[in-house]
Amino acid sequence: MCGIIGICSLDGTGTVDKASLKRMADMISYRGPDQEGCFTDKGIGLYHKRLSIIDLSSKGKQPMLNAEGDVVIVFNGEIYNYQELRKELEQKYAFGSDSDTEVILHGYEEYGPEIVQRLHGMFAFAIWDYRNSREKKLFMARDRVGKKPLFYFMDKDNFMFASELKALLQEESVKRRISREAISHYLSYGFIPAPLSIFEDVKKLEPGHYLTLTVRKNGKTRNERKKKVIKDRSGNLRTDRLQIVRYWDLRFIPASMNEQGCCSEILRLLENGVKKRMIADVPLGAFLSGGIDSSAVVALMAKNSQEPVKTFSIGFEEKKFNELEHASLIATRFRTEHHEMIVAPEALKILPEIVWLYNEPFADSSAIPSWYVSRETRKHVTVALNGDGGDESFAGYGRFFMDKYVDRYNSLPQIARNIIGKTAGNTPAILRKTLLFRRLRELDSLSGLPKDERFIALSSIMGGREKEELCKKDSGILDHDSRKIYAEALQKMDPKITDDQLSRNLYAGMKVYLPNDLLVKMDIASMAHSLEARSPFLDHMLMEFAATIPSSLKMKDNERKYILKKALAKVLPHEILQKKKQGFSVPMNSWMKGELGERASSVLLDKRAISRGYFNESEVREMIDAHRAGKRENGHRIWSLLMLELWHRTYVEDDGKRALSEI
Repeated sequence: MCGIIGICSLDGTGTVDKASLKRMADMISYRGPDQEGCFTDKGIGLYHKRLSIIDLSSKGKQPMLNAEGDVVIVFNGEIYNYQELRKELEQKYAFGSDSDTEVILHGYEEYGPEIVQRLHGMFAFAIWDYRNSREKKLFMARDRVGKKPLFYFMDKDNFMFASELKALLQEESVKRRISREAISHYLSYGFIPAPLSIFEDVKKLEPGHYLTLTVRKNGKTRNERKKKVIKDRSGNLRTDRLQIVRYWDLRFIPASMNEQGCCSEILRLLENGVKKRMIADVPLGAFLSGGIDSSAVVALMAKNSQEPVKTFSIGFEEKKFNELEHASLIATRFRTEHHEMIVAPEALKILPEIVWLYNEPFADSSAIPSWYVSRETRKHVTVALNGDGGDESFAGYGRFFMDKYVDRYNSLPQIARNIIGKTAGNTPAILRKTLLFRRLRELDSLSGLPKDERFIALSSIMGGREKEELCKKDSGILDHDSRKIYAEALQKMDPKITDDQLSRNLYAGMKVYLPNDLLVKMDIASMAHSLEARSPFLDHMLMEFAATIPSSLKMKDNERKYILKKALAKVLPHEILQKKKQGFSVPMNSWMKGELGERASSVLLDKRAISRGYFNESEVREMIDAHRAGKRENGHRIWSLLMLELWHRTYVEDDGKRALSEI
């Protein structure tokens, strides 16, 4: 894992200041503490911060040039099939290192942009290609599902890119014009979806896409002067200078298969994914939550390791959120070298660091335990495998289950639904807090929505009506409908599976929630401690196979992840396969009634926060008071507002130089 930086002069002749490159790179030095390197030439400057994982020698140092010195790469990630690709390329190219970086470099020389189709792994890289002196090219690509980030900025003079937003912000030309559209989507989902960023002028390269920037020696062409912009049927952006192309997508076309054969193939692909991710020249371990997915990864690691697997778990004092007992069961079963720790409700201590690290407003509170477990893990290993991705491919989240129940609710006679709706609405307050009555109210409210919209509602922190009440009408936030984020993702889906709602929901989750929340959370939390995190369940071959499994096998007889559990029946203990899903979440509703809630109130009702002009003060106060009084669980909504305000203080008022000294 690494940090990559680049500045490209659009006229192809400008000089890039090395000090500027280093200043940008130093902002993300934690991504690569082992080595650093710089390359500059006419119109280009590249900088690399390296976390050494494969080929620890100086031969693997970046930026890396080809033999002729006219193609140069900076790369962040790991390529798991690099050894096979190297054997193909060795017939034509001489290798000077044992690194996977050099495989991409020569692969690009051989195949051009098509190299991305051959890479198995996680990556964000940039290649400067000046083999043609009259038409130089900057080629950038991001892995299929978005495990590695890539931000970019372009004005009339320069194109810049970086692994993280805070690096770009070191250049004065990158203006901090806050995107009201980004804030609108953030309030709905707790993250800012690509290609948007929190700033109007900075974008993210979307997962499964590559970008080609052409720099011509003779300046702009006639088409560029006309600002000709074309979008093709796949939504790819094309101008005479800049092209952004989608190179990969999941196709949910169900195949005919029996359960036994399906289980065998799942297990084969998952084990292959684990084995590939165990290749490293540094110490390796695994996150172990005690859930099905991380337990399966540990079990298969133990099977393919001659030494005890190092495992790392984290728990909370609140029993409801503590899975250490199940993690310990797996550790004992597979004889791992196990490490665990308890996290007390001390979010305030690391909150300034979390705000600074995540670059943009980010409301997934599980970033806190992710940060802690990454810190503890890095004390022992440099690479850690995890169970991320299992819920996305095999329908593990409660929202998939709930969506199915809405269909069942809608099949009831109208009179029955009327009775349930009245009962749920008129129940005494003490009963309204129970899970049963919360679910009844939720079913009733979702029942009238179109199928896609109800999944959007299930995936949201804050609904449209709540946003309308919270946000000021002149804030610009309400000018943007956040439902379009999921709607636009679904428009790109293969039309053959239109009637399969579970597949539609899975696809939408993989395109929106997975890359913009789950993978951002893990990338930042792990890289903050110079730890590389690998996800076998996100092996694209396993994901592609899972997409062909009929929905009836992913959720069968009310059982989520049915086919995955059956596939793992010979691998994991029954207690793990049948335990209730907890997820890697924190007791935010409880925390917000203690010291964290008091601090949140003082911050959100402070004059600075109110003066932003985003929210109605009375609605913010009512949200906080209702939560404290136990009338409504608003913990996660309050947290999202708190993270937005603290981000504002860190990156706008304090210029993002470092974390706030105090909240």
